[in-house]
Amino acid sequence: MAKDLKKGDTVAWKTSQGETTGKVIKKQTSPTKIKGHDVKASKSDPQIIVENPDPKRHISRAPSRRSPKATFAMRSDMRVAECRCGQLRAVCHGQPQRVSVCHCLECQRRTGSAFAVQARYSKTDVAVEGSSRLYERTGDSGMWARYHFCPDCGSTVYYENEDTPGVYAIPVGAFADPTFPAPQRSTFESRMHPWTGVAGDAVDHER
Repeated sequence: MAKDLKKGDTVAWKTSQGETTGKVIKKQTSPTKIKGHDVKASKSDPQIIVENPDPKRHISRAPSRRSPKATFAMRSDMRVAECRCGQLRAVCHGQPQRVSVCHCLECQRRTGSAFAVQARYSKTDVAVEGSSRLYERTGDSGMWARYHFCPDCGSTVYYENEDTPGVYAIPVGAFADPTFPAPQRSTFESRMHPWTGVAGDAVDHER
């Protein structure tokens, strides 16, 4: 994908708010940083720098929270997780380290569903845009978890766990992508609702 695009081309990608577009401003062929995010680019694996001239057009509340332009490196394996109003988002590059399902009661309360599904990415592969509020809780293990949610619509877009430093966990539903990779792990199945199940021969099931 990157090798076929050039400066000035219009590109489009899907988000939870619908399809959005941007302009190619540069083909990056060496490592760089954008808003603190490491862009791993080389001549053999160039990355496309894309500018979205109007990231606010899907936002109906508090538009001043977003800058008038958003610039990021676009790859064919880029995925965008967003809150419901579009104010807070996480631009993820590459494949997730792991996708898992959790049936614990705290995840059920957090999601309002019977279980939670999350994808884990290295923080260096995630660029966060927009403002967020923080909720922190301490689990039975004594370690904290920090949840970052949109102050406008309340959606949790990413969170951190003390026992996995350098990693963001992102709710899979925030990607609004039915083609997202399937989970490889299902945990706290002792709290699983009897009418649910996680299918697949490669799934690691934990009680």
